Amino acid sequence: MAYRGDLMACEVDFYGAKNGVIPIVFFKNSHVVGRTSMNYTAGRTELFPYIAMGYQGIRVLAKVPNL
Repeated sequence: MAYRGDLMACEVDFYGAKNGVIPIVFFKNSHVVGRTSMNYTAGRTELFPYIAMGYQGIRVLAKVPNL
């Protein structure tokens, strides 16, 4: 459960890729809350990592770093 002021993050680790599989880690307030991985072919697949909120009327301030 996330509350007001919690920081949620999703990290896609391209440097940790092995055999076309990249690790993805989800954080809440800098603590790991989930891990997964996915197949990825450079130049063929666009990635759109996200964190979903499941209640109507919730508002979220999102900050996306310029990479």
